[in-house]
Amino acid sequence: MYRPYFGLSQLPFKTTPELEMFYNEGSREEILQALKYTVERGDGILKVVGEVGCGKTMILRLLANTLADNFKLIYVNSPNLSSKDILLFICTELGLEVTESSQKFTLINRLQNRLLELYAQGSRVVMLIDEAQAMTLDGLEEIRLLSNLETDSDKLLQIVLFGQPELDRALDNPNIRQLKSRITYSIYIPPFSVDDVLSYLNFRMRRSGYSGIDVFTKPVAKRIFDMTNGYPRGINVLADKLLMVVYSQQDRVAKTKHFKSLDSYENAQSSSFKMLYLSSAIFIVAALSVVYFFIYDNKPLFPGENVAASTEKSVIKDDIDKVEEVQNDYTGTQIAAKVESFEQPVKADEASLNNNEIQVQPKISEKPEIQLVSENNAIEKEFVTPIDFDSYYEASKLWVDSLEGKGYTIQLATIAFSSLPKFKSDIQRSGLSPDSVNYVLDYKVEDSVFRIKVYYSEVVSYDEAKRKYQALPKRFLSSKPFITSFSVVRKSLDQAVKYLNNGGGSDVS
Repeated sequence: MYRPYFGLSQLPFKTTPELEMFYNEGSREEILQALKYTVERGDGILKVVGEVGCGKTMILRLLANTLADNFKLIYVNSPNLSSKDILLFICTELGLEVTESSQKFTLINRLQNRLLELYAQGSRVVMLIDEAQAMTLDGLEEIRLLSNLETDSDKLLQIVLFGQPELDRALDNPNIRQLKSRITYSIYIPPFSVDDVLSYLNFRMRRSGYSGIDVFTKPVAKRIFDMTNGYPRGINVLADKLLMVVYSQQDRVAKTKHFKSLDSYENAQSSSFKMLYLSSAIFIVAALSVVYFFIYDNKPLFPGENVAASTEKSVIKDDIDKVEEVQNDYTGTQIAAKVESFEQPVKADEASLNNNEIQVQPKISEKPEIQLVSENNAIEKEFVTPIDFDSYYEASKLWVDSLEGKGYTIQLATIAFSSLPKFKSDIQRSGLSPDSVNYVLDYKVEDSVFRIKVYYSEVVSYDEAKRKYQALPKRFLSSKPFITSFSVVRKSLDQAVKYLNNGGGSDVS
């Protein structure tokens, strides 16, 4: 819709990788050239790691496009294959006729002969594996074995692994430590900075045919950076929606005021989806009721038909109503899940699901009331005391200000305020020093909710952070901790402070 309005020849913010839209700033060009150099010099196994939406697939395709014609490429985008399936796939890609019934040693022998044949012809074979974090341990071990195929001087098969940070965790498994030791070059794809975001947005607009003044300004780029953490895929999604709002209001430049309209637009979409889901749920319940009535109660579907009467009841009804309970990871009591109205939506985003956490947002009153179910099933009432955000802010700022220069820390979890006592108790029992654990105020923009991010330790080098991570007690691994930089911690707190000062986020998780 907005293409003619801005004079665009194509949509500027698609989420699919487009090589002609490659943005070579933000370390992307340096990463591409480093990969090209290491592949051309013959390194056996390379690894590229980055968060979801950072542009790994774009760099993979650019690498494939920039290599010389004597490189024969094998692209694997479904890496969760068995070790034998990986062999079958490679053999097929290299023109060998193989079947599933072929013995594994036969496949390896034929593959080696084919690789030697290509090597004699001056060809070099490179296997590019996307989403490598999804590979099984057997699959990763097969990669190590394939890296053994070599001549006296060169590797017959070079391998480049592209994956999310979970790939690093998989490679830390002691069972495949030999594979990790064979990785000759590891690259991390960082998020964009605020300046990179601004340049990236206007670059894509002009590459798509726009010729006016810059549509995106520094304040808008800063807001987009805060909402996406600087990752290109999220930037593209948000920028596309923002252009729709700018167009609908007949403006020429994106402004911070448009984000309010963007929220309304998304809420309207969300309401439409909720109504669709509600209608579908009602239909399904009605259909199941009909099935229950006519099948389980053994009633004839049409009154005139002769149906043999059942001598036994097909269904025994349990007259006791049971309370469905939800157990929170970091609360000692069990919270009775009771839906009282449609004004209590359950909100869950991707990060929450990864942490096995679902946040229920009740209606806000002066004294929110919570029903707690004790062990004897008696319902007690407890009133939540107001949270002193200033004290949490002061403690957070004191620690964050002490983080000098560049360094790393481990984010153990993101938890609700009500979960703090239980979490601190777990810290005590785990053997971790409480002085090494810091609790930082955080604000979740999507749900307008304040919460707490828990960080453990602070170190200068990434290798030291990995050693700390590997030594974590197992009880904390379920919340999927990860290594993060001091700069990301600072930005996270800055965002929370901004909303605290503006009076936003009256809700707490």
